[in-house]
Formats: sequence, structure tokens, C-alpha cells
Amino acid sequence: WVSAEGRADEDEMASGSAASANAVEMADGSAAGVHAVEMAGGSEARTVEENGLTVVADVHAPPSASKPRKDGDPLPSWSEMSTADKVAYLRTEVLLGIVIACAQVPESVSFAFLAHVRPTVAIHAAWILGLVCALFGGRPGMIHGASGAFAAVIAGFLPKPDSLGGSGDGVELLFPSVMLAGVLMGVVTVGGGARFITMIPESVMVGFANGLAIVIGRAQLHPFGHTTSEGAMEWKEGAELGFMILIMFVSMAIMEFVPKLPFAYAKLVPSSLLAVVVAVALEQTIRAAGFRTDTIGDIAEFSKESRFPIPFFIDDHYDMSVLRRSGALMVIVEQGIMLCLVGVVESLLTTEVVTEIVKTPADHNAVLWSL
Repeated sequence: WVSAEGRADEDEMASGSAASANAVEMADGSAAGVHAVEMAGGSEARTVEENGLTVVADVHAPPSASKPRKDGDPLPSWSEMSTADKVAYLRTEVLLGIVIACAQVPESVSFAFLAHVRPTVAIHAAWILGLVCALFGGRPGMIHGASGAFAAVIAGFLPKPDSLGGSGDGVELLFPSVMLAGVLMGVVTVGGGARFITMIPESVMVGFANGLAIVIGRAQLHPFGHTTSEGAMEWKEGAELGFMILIMFVSMAIMEFVPKLPFAYAKLVPSSLLAVVVAVALEQTIRAAGFRTDTIGDIAEFSKESRFPIPFFIDDHYDMSVLRRSGALMVIVEQGIMLCLVGVVESLLTTEVVTEIVKTPADHNAVLWSL
């Protein structure tokens, strides 16, 4: 507070009494009175009187209530959080974890069809990759899992499978190729290759994000059609297609508009999780009425035998004699190098995109090392 009358109005400042007063000599030789005043909150305020002007400063203010974090602000440690902040943090993380788990299943299945591999392989790869990168990665707010860019590249290695939900011929070469790609990524990390991401222009990042969106969008089209005996793609028709479009638009509307509602309860549950719940409820209602649309269980086989990941070299689904084919080693090396390049570029570009959105720093070396 500033008083032009040469004194501090203690009644307006706070209910309290002056604790002490003394005089100090200012730099210009004039005297200024310094008063310590006990504030209402138990803190101490000092007033400096000089040339008929009194300035009051709260020098020991008690900690204020927690304020919402701004973009770029570091996340406080667990010990610094209040009980309310801890509850809100846990609620948010748990709900978002459920959303990610629900989203990874259809996304992994979609990319599995795009990459010509079995859906169970994609799902196990997604959760293992996501867990390892979450524990050792260097980018909070970035989720690792099934990749559209990887799926598009792998589709160039493998021919279309003979049956829906199967793997293309030569998939046995893909597994050692992925292992080799991981080793090469480690070499890139140790060699400091992550620093070259700063040389990529902004236009490349925009093009990358848009191109990836196109790949992801294309991967979502296969449920709206079916493959004929000749291998051609035909769109579904009739009530099934109509109900699929209905569920799609309802889910999109929920994700887009529910967070914008001016009600507190609209923020309690992530809109993406709400969209999943509503979509499942709609599907069950449609089936109760005598209609149906395909679910993940209808297009991908999941059984007790496939509920746990099995190393490919002991899995009966694969023919290990393929690894002894002529030229198999060269194919593994070529695929491994290509997957390494795609993985490094995609991961670092995605990290930059997320960094630009959330405004918090990232450890590029940790991102690559976790992969």
C-alpha cells in the first residue's frame, strides 16, 4: 500500500499492531522510518517512510494457494503437492491411462492390418513398447505405441496375408530386423545423433504431422469395407454402414464438444474415455435391436493362447526355416536400417511436436535410448 499522507493506514492493511520501529539512513542522507507490522495472516510487512511517502511490502508472506500450472512450468514434486493436488493428479493419470489402453487396442489392430501382421503381435508390441518407453523415455506427455509410419514401412516388406488377421509371407524376417533396428538406435544415441533434430526446418515438422495424420486416417478405413474372394476391397452397405457412421460421428462430437461445455462435470472424465463408453453402449443397443456392426473381437482372433507374448522363435505360428533362405540376412539388414531411420526420425519429430504443444523440455537421447 502507498500512503501519500506520509503514513501507512494500518486499519486498511490488516488487523494487527506495530511490532517495532527504527530509523535508517537512506543513500541520500535522509532519514526513513522502517516499521514492522504484523499482518492478519501472521506474516510481517515493512513500511519505509521517505519524503512524505510510505511504502509497505510484505516480506514474509505465507505460501499462497496452489495456482494452475502454465505451459512450460515444471511439474512440482510429490512432496510439494497438496492433498487436493495429489488426488487430482492421480485421478487424471488413472483416467488417461484407461483412455490410452482403450485407444491402443483398436489402433494397434488397425495398424496390424495395414502392416500385414497378426493383430495380437501388434497389441503385445504396443504395450511392451509403451511400458518401456514410459519408464525410461525422456518426454512427458508423449505416448509410445503402434506407429502409423512403421506400419506403412513394414507393409512394403510383407505381402498381403492370405486370410484376414494373418501375417504376410516372410514375417519371420521382421522380428530380427526390429532387433537390429534397436541396436542401431542405441548406436545413434551413443553417437549423439539426436542433436541433429535441431537442423530440421519447421516445414518438415508440419509435413510430417500432416502425413502421419493421413496414414492414421487411412488405417481407420478398413472396418468400413470387406475383402472379396478376389482380394478386392468393397464398401459395406445398408444398416451396418449407417450404424457405423452414426457411432463414428457421435464419438467425434463427444470428443470435440463435451470439453467445451461450461459445466464442471464436463471436465470430470476425459472426453475420449466418455466417447469409448458411449460407443460401446450404442453398439450393445444396436445389437439388442437385432442389428450389429463388427467389433474388434469379430475381425481379430484373441484367445487364451495369445493373451501372453510368446517369443517368435518358439511360436508355432512361424516357420523358422525362413531365416535360412538365401538372401535372408541381407533382407534383415536392409529392413533393420530402414526401421532404424524411420524410428529415429519419427520419434524425434514427434517429440518436437509434443514439446511445441506442452512447452516443457525433452531429453532426446532418453527418447531414443528407450526405443
